[in-house]
Amino acid sequence: GTGRALSLKLVSKLKEQAKSAGSGARTLKELVLNEPIRYAPGDPVESWLNGLLLLDATQAEPLRNGLPHPNDCELYLVNRDTLFAYHKASEQFLARMMSLFITSHYKNSPNDLQLLSDAPAHALFVLLGPLQSQGKNEVPDVVIALHVCFEGEVSASSVQDNSSRGLRPSGDLI
Repeated sequence: GTGRALSLKLVSKLKEQAKSAGSGARTLKELVLNEPIRYAPGDPVESWLNGLLLLDATQAEPLRNGLPHPNDCELYLVNRDTLFAYHKASEQFLARMMSLFITSHYKNSPNDLQLLSDAPAHALFVLLGPLQSQGKNEVPDVVIALHVCFEGEVSASSVQDNSSRGLRPSGDLI
């Protein structure tokens, strides 16, 4: 992964600790690269690429109505054709999900967006809060987003047979 979520969380935590620490405590010195490496400053290609690949989705939007009770939520399988339909609402929904992925897990990369868009063994599930509280034209709050990869198709009898003999094959059994 790119390590963005880890760096976002770690730097904000270190800044918070540096503010609350008294004199004599460790100090935080943050170095920031302001001049782009690949593009000239202000180059529209960089801005376009960041928007296209959702590379700037580093802040998850707060839930408008707070965290709903699990009994009030529903799990949905996201239709890939609808998600990538070039519609403003679909793009907002995708950006909300990607920001959740980026801010909650450190092993994200721009390849995740490609996998979501066209990998047949990948699926996206979302847990949404009550929809009746949302406006008709509002993108619903995404409480949880799951990126799932279906692999292996190991039969139950094979797993049970190996387990009963105390065998643990190497690799992942999914």
